[in-house]
Amino acid sequence: MVYKSLAFLLVRSTGLVKLISLFNPICTPISLIFLLILTNLNSQQKKLDYHVKFSSNEIKIDGIDDENSWKTANKMYANWQHFPNETDEFNNPTEVRILFDDKNIYLLCKSFSKSKDYVIPSLKWDFSGAASDKVNFLFDTFSDANNAYMFGSNMLGVKSDILVSNGGVGTSRSDINRTWDGNFDVEGKVYDGYYLIEMKIPLSTFNYPENSKSWRFNFFRFDTEEGQRTTWARIPQEFNDYNLAYMGEIIFEKPLNKSKGKIWLIPFTNGFIDKDFTENKSENNLKYGLDIRVPLKSELNLDVTFNSDFSQAEIDDEIVNFTRFEFKMPEKR
Repeated sequence: MVYKSLAFLLVRSTGLVKLISLFNPICTPISLIFLLILTNLNSQQKKLDYHVKFSSNEIKIDGIDDENSWKTANKMYANWQHFPNETDEFNNPTEVRILFDDKNIYLLCKSFSKSKDYVIPSLKWDFSGAASDKVNFLFDTFSDANNAYMFGSNMLGVKSDILVSNGGVGTSRSDINRTWDGNFDVEGKVYDGYYLIEMKIPLSTFNYPENSKSWRFNFFRFDTEEGQRTTWARIPQEFNDYNLAYMGEIIFEKPLNKSKGKIWLIPFTNGFIDKDFTENKSENNLKYGLDIRVPLKSELNLDVTFNSDFSQAEIDDEIVNFTRFEFKMPEKR
């Protein structure tokens, strides 16, 4: 009988050790021990957690970190360069702190740099940050690596709020919903050697399980000065920086209160007056309607529309398709 030797491969992108051949009876015990050691070391390197302290005082969002609560908050730092190289070496560090109270989650971010020559291509809400200086924060509130909330801003406090779906594994058109508007406040300021972002997100903006003790979390920074993109949790370069499979964990000092989503009422009205001077007749037309969103559970909303008006809906993106496969466009009505 011919025995094949044991071979193993440490897969970098997933951190999993896979056996790819058969066992030799002689080397099996030693190989398995070595295999378990590698697996344990790799899992320890991958695990990231951050303990979020409770703040008894509400924090003023002004782009100044002068509250005592910020001084006691734990710090986390960007650990990984996602672009252009995949390495733990990068030039400009990024520091993030998180606090919470009974109503809000607070974030403080210091993005260090050597100069103040920042790139700000737009002041538009939900602007694309790929070619600008910006920091994005990802919250997977159900810890299922399927859906997440992404909030971002820059040194001027320009807002960005996005819903990520399908684990963030596909294209930006299929996995990112920029039409969603969350409720949060942010301010940014430029200081010598860094710019600061201070953010407050009401807990009512999120859907999450009752008495949540932890969420999955990640942040990534666009740094135009060095042409780099850095993250807290390591993400292999072949995946999007908003991929939900690679995230750390934030652990709250005490369980969160029940998610109390707000009831949204969005009325609309439009009209016109038409006059025929030949017949000396006039006509007026008034239209009105209402969109209602009612939270039923922490993970379920009821959307009701009366007398729908689709004039506010975004049109589909214009795509030139040279392949034989059709595109799946998101529903925006």
